Amino acid sequence: MSRAQQAWETHPDRGVDGVLRVEGPTAATTIGAVADGPGQMLHIWPHTPEGAPPLRVHDPLDGDPAVTVLALVGGAVEAGR
Repeated sequence: MSRAQQAWETHPDRGVDGVLRVEGPTAATTIGAVADGPGQMLHIWPHTPEGAPPLRVHDPLDGDPAVTVLALVGGAVEAGR
């Protein structure tokens, strides 16, 4: 398990349903599931992991998926912490 997936599994801001909902000044997003993929890829679903992941992120720094996704959709990075 990558550090990014471990960060996701233990993220303190996830709701009781396991979904992280974050709103920034320019965007809002939900992250429902994160899984490791081949070649340092993170597979990210907005809800339950069904079918192919709608977002695949190359994560060479092995970082926090909440911050990575927020940066991609234009939200405030600090709101995801």
